[in-house]
Amino acid sequence: MAIFSYVILQWLVSATPLFISGMMGVSLTVLLGVVSFKEAFSSFSSSIIFLFMGGFLLARAMEKLGLDRK
Repeated sequence: MAIFSYVILQWLVSATPLFISGMMGVSLTVLLGVVSFKEAFSSFSSSIIFLFMGGFLLARAMEKLGLDRK
């Protein structure tokens, strides 16, 4: 319940971007031993999802650095 409250608080005060606080909640449940890694990330079950997430993160980083204009 504490992890859930922490994530909701982060969303309400907008201290971090929504996607970071969402992933932080899932990651904290694994790190604190509440659930197993497989159970926590079962909603991201396909490895293709992680491939897309990595690609989007790289694209966003390139955009912030201005590499997309070159």
